[in-house]
Amino acid sequence: MRQRLRHLAAILIIPCLLLGTVFAAPPAGDANAPSPPPADPAARLAAKLEKHRRKYGENMLYDVDDNLKIIFVMGTDRRSLAEVKQRLVAHASALQRDLFKYGPQDYLSVIVPRKWANPKVTGHFWPDWVDAATIGCNLMHEFTHALHYADQTGRGQFQPVWLMEGFASMYESSEVVDGHVVPKVNHRLFELQREVREKKHLAFDKMMRLEHRQFTSHQYAQANYMCMYLHSTGRLPQWYAAYNDGFAADSSGVAATEKIYGKKIEEVEKDWVAWVLKLEPPPMMLGPGAPCLGIGAAQLPDAVEIARIAPEGAAAMAGLAVGDALIRIGGERTIETEDLVLAVGHHKVGDAVKVEYRRNGEYRETTANLTSLAAAAPPAPATPSPAAR
Repeated sequence: MRQRLRHLAAILIIPCLLLGTVFAAPPAGDANAPSPPPADPAARLAAKLEKHRRKYGENMLYDVDDNLKIIFVMGTDRRSLAEVKQRLVAHASALQRDLFKYGPQDYLSVIVPRKWANPKVTGHFWPDWVDAATIGCNLMHEFTHALHYADQTGRGQFQPVWLMEGFASMYESSEVVDGHVVPKVNHRLFELQREVREKKHLAFDKMMRLEHRQFTSHQYAQANYMCMYLHSTGRLPQWYAAYNDGFAADSSGVAATEKIYGKKIEEVEKDWVAWVLKLEPPPMMLGPGAPCLGIGAAQLPDAVEIARIAPEGAAAMAGLAVGDALIRIGGERTIETEDLVLAVGHHKVGDAVKVEYRRNGEYRETTANLTSLAAAAPPAPATPSPAAR
C-alpha cells in the first residue's frame, strides 16, 4: 500500500486541464496532522461525517449508502441529491459487475460544495474522497477514478496513466442502460479528430507506455477514445481480464490488446484511426444561425443558471429570467454548459421545446420557441462571465 501511495503521490501535481482533475495530497510533515482513523468501521464513518460537518457546515446535505460505502456531501437541494445517489449507485454497481472486481474497502466521500473556489480545476481525487464543481461529468470523472483506484488496490497493481485517464474520461459522459455503463461521444472528439487528421496523435505503443509525469492535456482525448474503441468493439471486459492476467509480464496493455484483437499493435491502431474519423461529433453548433435560447449562463453545482438574457430572445419570451436554473431542455438534463449547448443543438430554429427550470427552490415548466444565435444575443456583461446558449 505504501508503495502504491508513493506512486500516486508522484503524480499529484498533474492536473487534468480539460476537465480539471487534480490528484490531491495531504500536507507533508504537518505536526498537527490528525491521528490515525479509528479501527472500527462505524467509528471511522462517524469521524468522517464529523470532519465534513466541521469543514462544510450544516447547510450541506449529508447521506450515506452503506452498501456501496459512499458518503454524500452535497451543496444542492434534496432532489439533486437523490439524482446523484441514483446515478452513482447505478454507475458503481454496473462497473463493479462488468469490469472492476474490487470496490472501495472503506467509505468514500463524494463532495460537491455549494461554491467552487478554483475555476481552473473542476475536481480532485484521493483514495478515500473525491470532490467536484458539479454533479455532472466533473463528478463522474472523479468518481470513476476512485472506483478504478479501488480495483487496482484490490489487485495489488498500479496501472498506466493512459488507462486511468481513459476510463475516467470515457465514463464522464455515460449512462447506465439495462445495467451496463454505456459511454457517449463527447466534446473531446473534436480535438481528437483534428489531431488524428493531422497525424499528431501518439502511436499506441508509445501512448500506452507513458509515465504519469509525461502525460499532458493533449492525451486525454486519445486515452478516452482508445478505451471507447475497446467498448465499441465489444472487447472491453475481455481485454481488461486479459490485461490483468498478464499484468506482471506487461503492464502497458500492448500485449493484451494484441492478444484480444489477434493483430500487432500497429494494425490495431490503424483500425482505431479509421473508426475515430467515422464517429459523428456531438451537435455543438455555435455559429450564426444556430438555434439558441438567447442567454448567457453561469455554472451552479447541479444546473446552468441564467446570468444574462436577451430581452426578445427565446428564454425571455418564455417567461424565464436572470437567476433561473435550467434543469432540462427538451427532456435532456442540463447540469453543465456543455449539456445546454448539446440539448439546444438537437433542435432547429423555430422549434418549440419544453424547458424545466428552478426558481427560488420551486421547479417549474415552460415552452420556448428557439431563435437563431445572431438574432438573440444577450446584452454584454459589465465584467466577463461564462457564456452559453
